[in-house]
Amino acid sequence: MPIPTNKSAEQLRAQVHREGRSRPEPTTPEEKSAHEAFVRQSARLDELLSTNPQLEKFRAVAGFDWGDRFIPVQNFRRDMSLFGYEGTKLVEHLWNSLPSCRFKRFQELFCDKADYAIPRPDVKAPCVVYPPRRDLNNISLAACLVSPAAIPFKLIVDLGIVPEPTRNLSDIEALEIKSSPRVIASLKAIFESAVAIGPGNERVLLLRQIDAKTYPEAQPLSDEKIGSIVYIRENTAVNRTGPKRDRTVWQAPEQIASYFPSVYSALRKTDHETSGYQLETMSLGQLSVEWNELTTRARQQWRRSASPEVKATIRGDLEALVGKSRDELSGVSHHLKREAADAFMELEGRLAQGSNNITTHITAADAAVRRLSRTMDGSARKTGYNTTDAKQLSNLIQGAEHGFKLIADSLFRASARLNDEMKRSGGYFSQKGLALSEREATTNTLLARAGIPINSIDTVTDRPLRVFAVRMRETYESLKTSLINQDIPGTQRAMVRLVVLSKLQRANSAFEVLRRLTVRSDAVPLRELTRTVASLRSLLELRSVFPQTLVPEFKSSYTKIQRRVSTIANGLERYRAQGLDLTERRQMYSRLRAYLDQTDVEHEVRSLPRDTDQDPAA
Repeated sequence: MPIPTNKSAEQLRAQVHREGRSRPEPTTPEEKSAHEAFVRQSARLDELLSTNPQLEKFRAVAGFDWGDRFIPVQNFRRDMSLFGYEGTKLVEHLWNSLPSCRFKRFQELFCDKADYAIPRPDVKAPCVVYPPRRDLNNISLAACLVSPAAIPFKLIVDLGIVPEPTRNLSDIEALEIKSSPRVIASLKAIFESAVAIGPGNERVLLLRQIDAKTYPEAQPLSDEKIGSIVYIRENTAVNRTGPKRDRTVWQAPEQIASYFPSVYSALRKTDHETSGYQLETMSLGQLSVEWNELTTRARQQWRRSASPEVKATIRGDLEALVGKSRDELSGVSHHLKREAADAFMELEGRLAQGSNNITTHITAADAAVRRLSRTMDGSARKTGYNTTDAKQLSNLIQGAEHGFKLIADSLFRASARLNDEMKRSGGYFSQKGLALSEREATTNTLLARAGIPINSIDTVTDRPLRVFAVRMRETYESLKTSLINQDIPGTQRAMVRLVVLSKLQRANSAFEVLRRLTVRSDAVPLRELTRTVASLRSLLELRSVFPQTLVPEFKSSYTKIQRRVSTIANGLERYRAQGLDLTERRQMYSRLRAYLDQTDVEHEVRSLPRDTDQDPAA
């Protein structure tokens, strides 16, 4: 079912007021009943939008009134003057002076601007002194007065706080869900528990399990959500600097939070953003060049004495470039691009009506182009952020994958050493009557000799790699249990399961490589994809560790991935033999990405049966 559209508190109230104004004075019983229902709905809306329940909850938990420690920044608009600022300028100064921190960022995500709050500051002319950023980051988000209307419904569905609706919800029904104390507490708990993926980068957050003691009402994160990513970016649709905005109204900063199920999908987002910035810069840069050329030519040639042919040419070029600019800016959301798009549409309308004031039209178009130039300046700044995000996400992935590689490289050697011990006459596995302490000591020695660096994945917390790390650690413990029990078949099965899990992890990484490569279809030759898939196919088909030992509980999932890899490999070989041109290759890569998106190795690993070896002490 469709996710409910997000509407701000102002939009919801305006909608109710419009409905109220459109109603006639009730005279009939039916009209009176409808009017009473409207009054109840209006009162219910005010109740759902109220932050009073959060204030009361804060007082009950913290033991002091919210206003003892915090103050709405909008309060400073009222007959106050500090450091030469007053009204809206003072509010902006106080908010901008508050260091970037979790407490500030969360409010820009989920609070109404009327409720943006600051810790009561120490005012020392000519500046305002806040606590250090470290202390600000330690402020509980319970102090943030969340506006239910500001919560994106899609986000709380993505986070698993509420299920996806099974029917279309009215605005009031959606707001009732979002205003639930459980939903608000869950959102605060999730963002309070999340951690930045790198130093100083609060834009990309890694989700951790919530603190149930601090937020007992909160919905705990499901296991599959732990290690996923929330990406925070500025809402560029809000114009806070433009000359047309009402200077008496504070255009508060807003952020947007997007959910990504894995660190890989978040990294692909940075690829997409980089590509988008590059295309935007090229497109808008070309428009600027063409407008500069036309502006210069028009100013030089548009004269009363100019021939009709010259004027017709300039007018025709102007009409064509206005139409091209309007097409380029179709559907944009950035406030500067919207303003430019509106200017070009208005200009197109004047030209269609026969207006011949070409000099004025050129000047208007030039002003619109300057707005586009400002968006390119912003794109350069965002490109820097995007580069940092991509680097830190890549470091997170590479660090985790390196740990898995160390384990993968050790498994054949470990199996050979354990196999030698199994076959050794008078060795550990043939000794009877050993005490548990002796068996545990010998097991530790054998595992040390085997050299499986299982600790190399202990710090892996990001999804989907976390599930591979958890299952491999469990299987390693199963291996240890089998060794303590002197169970040769159990030891062999555990080693084979470790190898299978290692191969599935490498298959998952290879699929991610393919996804990223096919996004850059213009630059990536088909043979590179073919080589990657052929190598993965050979790896999955190889049975080098205890080849006679079967793990039937893994067979279905493993075979499914094998078949998918074979399908991709055969398809790539067939396409390579055909000699595709660029257009055909783009189409084929698009189909391949869709097929890869249907291949969920993480899900297959989650669905594998858990190890059920007997406790050695039993």
